[in-house]
Amino acid sequence: MPTEPATRASRAPGPATARGRRLVAGLFAALLTLAAPPQLRAQAPLFLIDADTRVSSVTLEFPESRTLDPKMIRQRVALRGPTFAERLQGALDVLPFVGSPSLQPFVPLELARDAARIERYYRDNGFLGPDTEYEVQLDTTSNRVRVTYRVHEGRPILVDTVVVVPGSETTPLDSTLNAEWARFLNSLRGEHGSRLGEVDRVRLRSRPLDWLRTRGYAFAQVRDTVQVDTATASARVEIRYDPGPRARVDSIVVEGREALEYNTVVREIPLKPGDWFNVGRMAEGQRQVFGLDLVRLALFDVAPDQPRDSTVTLRLRLQEGRRRAIGGETGYATERGAVAEARWEHRDFLGGARTFTVSGVANTGWLAATDEVDRRFGASVSLRQPWLLDHRLSGTLRPFVEYRDDTRDESRSFGADLSLLFERGSLDRASVTYTISTRQIIDAPTLAVRGDTPDTLLLSALPVDVGDVHTSRIGLDLVYGEVDDPVGPREGYIARLGTEIAGPEGLSNVQYGRIDGSLTGFWPVNSSIGLVARLSGGRLFPWGESVPGDSDDILVQLLRLRDAVFTAGGTGDVRGWGTGQLGPKVPDLRLVEQGDSVVASADRWLVLAGLARVTGSLEVRLPFPGLGPDHGTHLFLDAGRVWTSDDRFLDPALPRDPLDQERVFYGAGAGVEFGTLVGPLRIDVGYKLNPSPLDLRDPDAVAKALVAGEPIQSVPTSSLARWHLHIAVGRVY
Repeated sequence: MPTEPATRASRAPGPATARGRRLVAGLFAALLTLAAPPQLRAQAPLFLIDADTRVSSVTLEFPESRTLDPKMIRQRVALRGPTFAERLQGALDVLPFVGSPSLQPFVPLELARDAARIERYYRDNGFLGPDTEYEVQLDTTSNRVRVTYRVHEGRPILVDTVVVVPGSETTPLDSTLNAEWARFLNSLRGEHGSRLGEVDRVRLRSRPLDWLRTRGYAFAQVRDTVQVDTATASARVEIRYDPGPRARVDSIVVEGREALEYNTVVREIPLKPGDWFNVGRMAEGQRQVFGLDLVRLALFDVAPDQPRDSTVTLRLRLQEGRRRAIGGETGYATERGAVAEARWEHRDFLGGARTFTVSGVANTGWLAATDEVDRRFGASVSLRQPWLLDHRLSGTLRPFVEYRDDTRDESRSFGADLSLLFERGSLDRASVTYTISTRQIIDAPTLAVRGDTPDTLLLSALPVDVGDVHTSRIGLDLVYGEVDDPVGPREGYIARLGTEIAGPEGLSNVQYGRIDGSLTGFWPVNSSIGLVARLSGGRLFPWGESVPGDSDDILVQLLRLRDAVFTAGGTGDVRGWGTGQLGPKVPDLRLVEQGDSVVASADRWLVLAGLARVTGSLEVRLPFPGLGPDHGTHLFLDAGRVWTSDDRFLDPALPRDPLDQERVFYGAGAGVEFGTLVGPLRIDVGYKLNPSPLDLRDPDAVAKALVAGEPIQSVPTSSLARWHLHIAVGRVY
């Protein structure tokens, strides 16, 4: 069986010779008709190409198969066709003040260079004998060319055998690790049949190196050789290792410190002098140190120029930021309007890397695209302690004040949070938060029943005596997930679970238990299309003082529980509806005296929240034609239900859900996402597939009809009300 080393196998197709032939052919492509493929010779002769010839399109074709990402292949191609924006500009250049797009000049020499780059990319990714042909079609009328690259991938080189052997003068491994080492070698059998490219070769070589370096072998070395059988397109990988001496940490040197104390830094590292060297714990320590607010850069490695013996010195290089900083963000959301946040930070308050923060947030409602506006203004002071008995545990104390005015009430509140955060990664954390607060309700509507037949409830402007709401609650939040990219995930999942208990009586005049969770999954269909699915649900269990004493007490308890009850609808939720507008709602009834009469009006819907919620979403993410990977489009189908199954919160004298607002609702739509300097800008348009009777009617007309004793069906519907626009800056998932 003919075999040869990998270094020679990569040269077996003779790329230098082939590349030279293509360069010569490309150089004379603009002069010689014979440079065109045979099927193109009957077209316009290519010697008509000149310095003014432009590229109208560049196409990739794969006659046999397509394994690698076309997007990555295009990055190796220098010739470019016009972008979507340039095509649009070309279509509109007949209009005044719209110039013609500047298309890329056609450079014949790049044809051969592009073909060579594509073939090199395939060889680097483990393909034997790739070949790329190119065709050029000239349109003499417009003096533009269409370029086509036909990519023949060749045969993939598959791993046949992986052998890990010690070097000729290798120190034996510690006998206590023999069983573990045997299991590791057995795990390499899973590599059989995988394609062997340069990246895969590095990964294979790194596996035994990482194994050794997480078990004390700080000076371990590995090297590999690859033999490729060109007849069968298979490879034998031999990895030789030299573990060197097993070493313990003797010291940790920290460079670049300015404000931070040495002990403050090293306590974040789960390695101490006397521990076996462990590169995994070094990575965790680097992540923890980088998590200190004052640290801008942290690099952790083995100190250079030290002997290979039983001890090892570690080096941590830091770059600190400013101790005091002022920052802020601005944004926009459909229901909140213009949003602003500002903060001042001291990142080493009283030493110990503590962070003292003064912040303020304003959901102004300015330019909100809906009448159901969520206004909120708040300020807080927080003190974060980054280390509490363990490098993964931190604590934060945060007093706060807040004013809000939304579709359920107008209120102000003040209180404090005390939280403990245990974090092993951005998607592997648990937190416990205790909150004590007082909320003063400034204005809240009350329930009124239509005079003639009690079939529909109204929220009127008459005040309801809720009193101050004192809350003492403790909550546990868990987050776990595995994704390929925490910022913009395309593959993986994120699970969240939150539980909360409020009480006891005396400290809190609301008592309840609450559970709420969600699961989001990401699946890449191909290089440019992905799926996102989300399922969430929650349930509230009131008890004690939070249980209504009678029917007149139902609304009072719901208002007291407003921070715990459930709503649905809005950006990132069921997008056919506005924030909180899916499910039970009623007109915000206002009674105004005009002469001897009283006129009813309502300019918005008010939400009747529920004790239970289930929502789900399926989204298909697509590329934006002509734009880069930072921009995209998406299609979605959402569903949700909000309801109250607790009979204690239902008035037995009234019909249950007379307008069928507690069923499952569906919404569908589409949107676009643009990458900006302040985060992704999302614009979604949702469509209500099965709206409730109130969803398609004007709240003012419904209120007038109910007060006049007319049925809701007499109020005309609006097809435009099926649509809802959502605009937001930031990630939805």
